[in-house]
Amino acid sequence: MTPVRLRLAFIAAASSPMAGCQLLALNDTEDLGVEGRWEFYVYDDPAITGDFVVLESATVTVRDPSGATLDAATELAPGTFQVEVEPGVEVDLIVSSPAHLPTVRRGRAPTTRALPTAPIFARSPSDVPLLMDSLAAVEDLGLPDSSALLAGTAGALMVEPLDPTAWVGATVEVLDATGATVPAVALTVLDTGEYTLADQSPVDLLLAPSVPTESVTLAVATASGTITTGTWTLQPGELVDGRYFALRAEN
Repeated sequence: MTPVRLRLAFIAAASSPMAGCQLLALNDTEDLGVEGRWEFYVYDDPAITGDFVVLESATVTVRDPSGATLDAATELAPGTFQVEVEPGVEVDLIVSSPAHLPTVRRGRAPTTRALPTAPIFARSPSDVPLLMDSLAAVEDLGLPDSSALLAGTAGALMVEPLDPTAWVGATVEVLDATGATVPAVALTVLDTGEYTLADQSPVDLLLAPSVPTESVTLAVATASGTITTGTWTLQPGELVDGRYFALRAEN
């Protein structure tokens, strides 16, 4: 495969999350009497802005693993939110604005008042879709372009592994709500910032450009047989952003 001459911004994680979680909470020792509460800013896409700029037009929706919307998000100020759910419960946070893709991230609610360990931001429609369209132009891959995502008729999945080297030799599948396999591609980022197929090389990015909605599951089986799965709810036009997806420790 000819390297794809596009670059995406990779934002370093504040700390290492557990397997399959992208929003692990950090306890705030100033208010340990509050349970199950996240407080955070929503930022504009730093791949576009080059910095973390509060997105004052942002909205936040919370869904449980069945896809039901929860009355759990409160806007404290433009671009500033509080989410309260039962401690330990997994939920999806969907962040969006009129000029951004609705972006889905899953996390487990904290036992106290907490901050997410990684910045929360909505993805720009001028960023990830460009890479999807470039991959769709590679005939041998047979991947769809970004048109279904941008038209709001399908979702998409993008995963940036926490440890790309742990995915070397792994079997990777993306599955829809029925268990059917969804076309996806694993990529390695070169020193030039370009992408090539991950072939016995670290996986820096996994993309499924067109995903049927309701839910999507990522299953990764390492060469040693350790299996890690992650599932997100998904509605048409939404992008699942699985940043810092961590594999389970080897048995």
